[in-house]
Amino acid sequence: MVVNAGQVLVEILPETNSRAVELWIDGNDIPFVWLQQKARLQFEGWPAIQFRGWPEIAVGTFGGRVSFY
Repeated sequence: MVVNAGQVLVEILPETNSRAVELWIDGNDIPFVWLQQKARLQFEGWPAIQFRGWPEIAVGTFGGRVSFY
């Protein structure tokens, strides 16, 4: 099989629709974070994977809401 430039080789999909990120924030920032607040997470890039583009439309930008467990 010959692979052409831009050809999709594999798609990795999660098993569920729910996603979670666990973050630690500085105590000085706690007053700025509240339950159910809208949040945006942006993954700027890793050595092996580079996400680029405008933050609003970048593939590595995700929306969510703050929750506490």
